[in-house]
Amino acid sequence: MSTDPVRVVQPCGVPTKRGTPCQSIGLAADQRCAQHSATFTDAQRSSWGLRGAVAANYSKLVKKETVLAVKAAQGLPAAAGVPDLSDTKACEAFLAETIAHVQNGTMPPSVARVVGELIGVRLKLVELSQAERLLLMEEEAE
Repeated sequence: MSTDPVRVVQPCGVPTKRGTPCQSIGLAADQRCAQHSATFTDAQRSSWGLRGAVAANYSKLVKKETVLAVKAAQGLPAAAGVPDLSDTKACEAFLAETIAHVQNGTMPPSVARVVGELIGVRLKLVELSQAERLLLMEEEAE
């Protein structure tokens, strides 16, 4: 069993800029909140504010990227939901559409980057398929 005294949590109580007592919980050694306690320096308080701003801005950026991704998905060609990537010309056309979406702001560059990488993989598959056909044709000719 612990012999430590139970600490009563109380509001800070320091007058705020509005003149009302601070209602934040006083957890520092002097029973004041982090903003009013002499335990913490102005530099520490400033760094807390900067970290909070970074977190808030990151959250806004994630929301904005999500909205852009939804808009991009709505703006993509709706031909059965799957683009025609059957040959190099079709891949080139789809890539051109993707570039236009990025320029118009209806698709985030991160999505376009993934589309470009996937088109690259598809083109390599097309090349392999053509090489396979050539090999089969050569074997049949012999």
